[in-house]
Amino acid sequence: MVVVCFACVAVGGRHGPVIAAVSYFLAAGIETTIADDPDWAFIVFVALAVMGPAYAVRMRRAEAERLVALAAEREAAARTDERLRVARELHDIVSHGVAVMVLQAGAAQAVLDSDVRQAHESLDAVQDVGRDVVTELRRLLVVLRAEGSLERLPSLRHLDPLLSGVRAAGVRVDVTADGDLGRVPAAVDVSGYRVLQEALTNVVKHAPGAAVSVAIEVGHTDLRIHVVDDGPRIVRRSDGSGLGVTGISERVELFGGTATTGPGKGGGFEVRVELPLSGSSTPSRTGASV
Repeated sequence: MVVVCFACVAVGGRHGPVIAAVSYFLAAGIETTIADDPDWAFIVFVALAVMGPAYAVRMRRAEAERLVALAAEREAAARTDERLRVARELHDIVSHGVAVMVLQAGAAQAVLDSDVRQAHESLDAVQDVGRDVVTELRRLLVVLRAEGSLERLPSLRHLDPLLSGVRAAGVRVDVTADGDLGRVPAAVDVSGYRVLQEALTNVVKHAPGAAVSVAIEVGHTDLRIHVVDDGPRIVRRSDGSGLGVTGISERVELFGGTATTGPGKGGGFEVRVELPLSGSSTPSRTGASV
């Protein structure tokens, strides 16, 4: 009876303790009644000595199960976050490259009969941007396979390939940097690069031929990026999906920063972002506005 009660409490179901207690005291009561020796103090002592440790074992098992379930939830959340991160990276890489290639292909088609040389130059630009996109995709796959390092990822310290593609699409870009970009954490550096890439892609899509001013500033506690163009005043730069602006906001919120996007005061479109240099990728309250 003692062994059965211990097992019932320790590994039984939700009603295990109640069943064990009823069974024990019912059996003990019948036994003492037949034996005419009602030593209830001893019976209660044995019950406590058996069911107390059994209940402790039950609680430990429940805590272990809770920890296992919590670990599974965290793993699922991590996988979801990783899928979203990869989706953002793919969107940033492909959308920028495709936007520039479509614009250059259209320019080549427009002057194909009148200016063969210019058409060839536009097609060469399409090839160059296409190669850059393929290189970026390969780099991303290498990192995902754990065969590379963060040093292979895009960086604000190496903007020439990005700016060359944008300038080839007819957009004039002026970049100023203030502060030491070398002390920006790798994760923040990549996110800042992607924010700038998406902002310039929006200019290529919606304001071709515009002039863009880019200001990058590394402060004591945060990285600030300001992009403004002199294109036509548009309420919202989007192809209907809103993935670009949404991607910027998601990246910034991931690091607990702030993002402001919208028409500029003097016309055109403006993107203003602040990313904490702490680089803690945890969602937090943010003043992002779209």
